Amino acid sequence: MGSAIHNRIAGIDDSRSLMDSAKVMQQPRSRRLLPLRQTLAALLLVFAGVALANITLALQHALFSGPSWQDSLASLTLAAVGVTLVWRGLTADDISGSIMGYAGGTFLWMGFFEWTWANWSVWLGIEPLMVNGQPALPASLLLVQASSFIFLPLVLLMAANRDTRCRMMRWCRRRLHLAPPAPVARQSNSAARVAATETVFVIWFIYLLNIALYDPRLLGYVSELYYSAVALIAGWGLYLAGRLVRIRNTGLVIRYAIPTAYLLSIPVDAMTMAGWFPAVWIQPLQYPIAAVATAAMFLLSVITLCRRRIPITGA
Repeated sequence: MGSAIHNRIAGIDDSRSLMDSAKVMQQPRSRRLLPLRQTLAALLLVFAGVALANITLALQHALFSGPSWQDSLASLTLAAVGVTLVWRGLTADDISGSIMGYAGGTFLWMGFFEWTWANWSVWLGIEPLMVNGQPALPASLLLVQASSFIFLPLVLLMAANRDTRCRMMRWCRRRLHLAPPAPVARQSNSAARVAATETVFVIWFIYLLNIALYDPRLLGYVSELYYSAVALIAGWGLYLAGRLVRIRNTGLVIRYAIPTAYLLSIPVDAMTMAGWFPAVWIQPLQYPIAAVATAAMFLLSVITLCRRRIPITGA
């Protein structure tokens, strides 16, 4: 489970027993793929996490309508939970750290970012985007959209970091033939930090992408360009899912599942907008059983991913 501890043998006394030597011998890296249930559990973990985040925010908005000290206290509590999860995850193994980092990053987004969009859009007096006399985008999403040129330089700085472990950044660098100096040795127990950072930036990116899809000044909802874009995003998500099943490390599968599941959530949202089925994850009071089932799926995913497997050794 997690990062294997490798111990190389150097100058072992011949008097040591064979059993003692075996304990310190380096185990060969497994070339076998992860069981499919591990990969599916990672995807389910992120999908359920996305739904639970929406359920939490919907409940918060139902309890506190508009900016208030109670709403701010609730957001600060969510942010504190996120900080705690990420901090505790720094000393956890790869799998637990990845889960705690993903959950912590989600709580950080709900506590800090969502509070910023919702409250400052009111305090700044931003009006919703109106089209034909009807609100097309709420003021909070316009504030998110205004952060585009904050998001982009931060992503560029991440891509320029020679020690980045983000596979998307590495893929972009390979395609653009940008070769930074060789990375230094990886820091141990950084899975929580990597997963939390990835989660925040992925959510931010998905917000900006969704806003572009629904903004009538850009792609605009219910247009041929909109449906083409959604189909392209669905294909991108399925491509990542195909790569996901080939990953051999459980911690990496969890981190890779974050962008995969978030991209696939966009066509799911599009289907709800088309009226195929209700968006139960933003209506927890109307669909309490679905909310409880989502929490149960998240817990089941955590248990499946953290279940220790006894390594099989042979000649």
